[in-house]
Amino acid sequence: VGISYCEYVLLEILNSLSNVNFIKFKWHVTNEGFLETFSIIPPFKLEDKSREETVTVMFQTYSVHTLKVTKIILKQMCENDLVDKYLTDLPEIPGKSIKD
Repeated sequence: VGISYCEYVLLEILNSLSNVNFIKFKWHVTNEGFLETFSIIPPFKLEDKSREETVTVMFQTYSVHTLKVTKIILKQMCENDLVDKYLTDLPEIPGKSIKD
């Protein structure tokens, strides 16, 4: 799966979130404890960022693991419908293991 396709998928997911849930999503990405094996993004990097800018920052931080991180956060937010729609058939990426 190419990065440009993954960026498109993440943008579709973020565009599906209400403004309130988009803010919650960014909160999860910037707070310790939710992403056990991945580092958080410093809050200042996402403060006042649009959905498109958030996609860019997440891919700069997580690279090929961005959609896995997104899946973890969406499950924490009980957004299982978005997980089912966009993230059910993610390819396995070697490297860091995560709990789903």
